[in-house]
Amino acid sequence: MISGETARLLDLVRQAGTAESTPKPVDVRAVLEAVAQVAARTSGTTVTLKPGAPVWLVTDETALWRMITNLVDNGVRAAGPRGEVELAAEPGPPAVVTVTDDGPGFGEGARGWAGRGLRVVSEQAGAGGARVRIERRTPRGTCVRLEFAEAVSEATG
Repeated sequence: MISGETARLLDLVRQAGTAESTPKPVDVRAVLEAVAQVAARTSGTTVTLKPGAPVWLVTDETALWRMITNLVDNGVRAAGPRGEVELAAEPGPPAVVTVTDDGPGFGEGARGWAGRGLRVVSEQAGAGGARVRIERRTPRGTCVRLEFAEAVSEATG
């Protein structure tokens, strides 16, 4: 787990020095599983990946990892140590990644890093052709959806 996170951080540092990204087929569920494992082990919050069909995107894997990590970090902070964050992916079209928490709801919790994290997500999503949607859950919580117009089949991945 540590070596995987270190490799992703090194990719992030390498990309910071260049303006180029390298789109390639990415197993979205594998990225979600890795982020969920790290978040669950480091936060005390229950972070799970909902079962589902394989989802592959042609995208910059580091950018996808950054978006999901920021959304999960926001969800973990909102849900707290006794809360829950659930990740899901649907092949679409459009392919959709969701991060759902049972916190107080978007804009209802303590002010903090959420705005910065969402700015990073919005910038990365826009650059990668994705759309970000933030929805309130009933009776409480937030669901953030990343919608990707372009997906590839499992066979292509």
